[in-house]
Amino acid sequence: MSTLAIHFSNNLTLLKNSFFALKAKLKINFKEFFIRFKTPLGLEWKSFLIITTIIILFVVYVGSLLFGSSSLRVLYDLKDKEILLSQKVIKVKEENAQLHKSYLEYLDAQNQ
Repeated sequence: MSTLAIHFSNNLTLLKNSFFALKAKLKINFKEFFIRFKTPLGLEWKSFLIITTIIILFVVYVGSLLFGSSSLRVLYDLKDKEILLSQKVIKVKEENAQLHKSYLEYLDAQNQ
């Protein structure tokens, strides 16, 4: 075994021993730790986790609104496309009116 692996193994063993020594010295198990100590905001752990989950879900929802398939960018792109298509419709209607006028003039010329 290499010296690095032996050094890592010794450090890991030392860390385990110091953790268990600290745990025995404090006589606290993890369940008591979560009951006894509050979160950084001063809330109970259960409420802290619920509030954090709600905030994360809200951020994901807002992110999907801004950047998802039904985002604001898509909405603005569709509005731009609508403007372009409405302008194209106006041009086609004008062209249709001119063609219809020339068709009616042609029919008048044929009847005379």
